[in-house]
Amino acid sequence: AMQAETIVDVENFGAAADGKTDDTEAIVLALKAAAAVAPATVVFSKGTYLVSKTLVAPDNLTWRGAGMDKTEIRLRTPLSTSMVASDGRNLQFQHLTLSAGRNIRQAPLLFMGSARNIRLDHVKIDAWGAAALDAQDVEGLSILSSELIEDGSFYGNSRQVFLAGNRFRMTGDGESVASLWGGRDFSMTDNTLTNADESLEDGNGIGRFFVAQTHRGSMRNLYWAGNISQNAGPRDCKKVDCNKGEQICFEIYGSRLLQTDIISAQSGKVTFRSLAEMPEDVPGGRDLVIVGGRGAGQHRHILSHSGTTVLLEEPWTVIPDKTSRLALAAVASNAAIYDNRFEGRSSYSLHDSDTTGVLLYGNVYDVVVDSNRISRMRHGMMTVALDSASGLSPYFLQYSNNLVINSNSGLYVGTTFAERGIPAVWGGLGNVYRKNRFEQITHIGIEYDTWDQYGSDFDGTVFDSNSLVDVRFGFVDGYRLMWTHDGTFKAAPGPHSKRLRTVLYHNRFDGGSAGGIGSRGFVTMHPGNSWVNIGSTWKRFETGNLGPSAGIIEK
Repeated sequence: AMQAETIVDVENFGAAADGKTDDTEAIVLALKAAAAVAPATVVFSKGTYLVSKTLVAPDNLTWRGAGMDKTEIRLRTPLSTSMVASDGRNLQFQHLTLSAGRNIRQAPLLFMGSARNIRLDHVKIDAWGAAALDAQDVEGLSILSSELIEDGSFYGNSRQVFLAGNRFRMTGDGESVASLWGGRDFSMTDNTLTNADESLEDGNGIGRFFVAQTHRGSMRNLYWAGNISQNAGPRDCKKVDCNKGEQICFEIYGSRLLQTDIISAQSGKVTFRSLAEMPEDVPGGRDLVIVGGRGAGQHRHILSHSGTTVLLEEPWTVIPDKTSRLALAAVASNAAIYDNRFEGRSSYSLHDSDTTGVLLYGNVYDVVVDSNRISRMRHGMMTVALDSASGLSPYFLQYSNNLVINSNSGLYVGTTFAERGIPAVWGGLGNVYRKNRFEQITHIGIEYDTWDQYGSDFDGTVFDSNSLVDVRFGFVDGYRLMWTHDGTFKAAPGPHSKRLRTVLYHNRFDGGSAGGIGSRGFVTMHPGNSWVNIGSTWKRFETGNLGPSAGIIEK
């Protein structure tokens, strides 16, 4: 409110706003004058303001235009650095356009470094061919009712980030609207994702709303709701990397098994024989994860470590003992993905891309994926465990009430890329798939995949009251299913990750219009896996209409 009381008008410092005159110096003088009386508002009246060098935004200022379609600050010449930069605090941009004029390629249009309390409200950022923002370590960032034309933005390990009601238009086969490397308290609500101009070679994105990786430590408290994507995915595998296109993508692989013994454990701490292998600290910190033995499935954030003792943020529910296997991991946890509409490209069936509505991959815990509509994907939803020798395992995930339609495969659950294996390290625990609907799936309804290494077993996976209609292959338990396109399913050769005590409760599999010659309802290639089938049915497939025997565990 105090910023609005003191007004500094750039026209009073000689800004012409005629789209011809270089207004850089006038704007710099106005910003300097406003900084001297801050908090203040710098007013940009209707017009086009041309600039030719980086504008450094002082603290405690609001930049206010006459409207996104009326006030434009445009870069007139190529620039190797950002157009606008701030590393301070309490900065707002309102009702204007910041345009790079395609004069930035290597730098983001807006650089915010370690800024605090930044707000963009009804702002258009035209960074065609470059990133809109670089927010390495920001705390308190709101982007509201704005339009961003960009290759994607980087949010580093930022905290308290809120993106709401925005339109994201992707260019340059850009990786993702938002990339997070270890932050927390992040939300995206009521945003739309489209390609900027599909008639242009550089007017498309790769199809990702969000990518999480934990290069800077653990992340938690993440939320998506009401977001909509349209025709999002790799455009042509001959021109772009098609191992992309996961619209909400958690690639969490910063984990390693501890090779030291537990000496003692209490509710809030663990003492090891040695901690020589502890890596350097990262901003988001790390977690201890019990991946085998007593207490498996739990993770606790590390507060500190001293000597050979690790102190935890919260106590264990089940205290580990000497049978427990622990991993030191940067993890993603406590997330909800609710009521979004994720749409891939109409060409999804023509390219072997990795388009997916939601991918939870590696060390992901305590996530709910609920009431989303997912269409035109290679895989509707995916849960992926990886190398058991590193403890890359997803636990306690819930996918419920989702609709997957017009896609190649509906749901992928399993182990992949497991190049090394250790027995007795769990790949999946307590994951639940409930009341999801899969319709018009051209290949496999539910893929239950395995790899040819020990460990990374799944235990207690629950498939409850799911409905699959018009699907050629209903439920397939096999080997490397992701690369099996012709229905010739195989068993893993030798050692492989197992699927134990899988619960199939009142699911309905109906081949329908896809259930002709060669269709199969229930397929398991691994007789050592075990099942509890209660009330699930398979019908209108050529074979596999019996499923596991009802009410018993098969071995």
